[in-house]
This record gives sequence, structure tokens and C-alpha cells, in this order.
Amino acid sequence: MVTYIAQLLSLDPAGINTADRFDSFGMDSIEAVVMAGIMEEEFGVQIEPMLLVDNPSIDLFSAAFGRKD
Repeated sequence: MVTYIAQLLSLDPAGINTADRFDSFGMDSIEAVVMAGIMEEEFGVQIEPMLLVDNPSIDLFSAAFGRKD
């Protein structure tokens, strides 16, 4: 996710704070859905886009995805 956001926004990955909300990077719900699709392709796991919307930071999403059944 750090790499995706950094590439999307032409930022240094080291400058991405995983606690920052996606909207602080200028991302909206459409970009969250796109990111979910890319993650599904990259990692072979299904990601419900609403999980990104409901957990709007890398840290929050990671914790929620880890708890997912």
C-alpha cells in the first residue's frame, strides 16, 4: 500500500506515514476501490473495498484485514 500510494502521488515511500488517513494523501473512495483491485491482483486475496473506506489508513486497514474471517 505504501508503494502504491507513493507511486500514485509521486512521493518517496519513506515519506508515507501509515497512520495518515487516505484522504490526507488526496485519495477518494474511487481510488480506494482501484487500490483494492490492484491488491487483489497482486496478492491473490479478495479485498472488500468498503474495508478500505471504513478503515481509512494503512494501519487501520491492516488491523481490520487481519481480523477478517
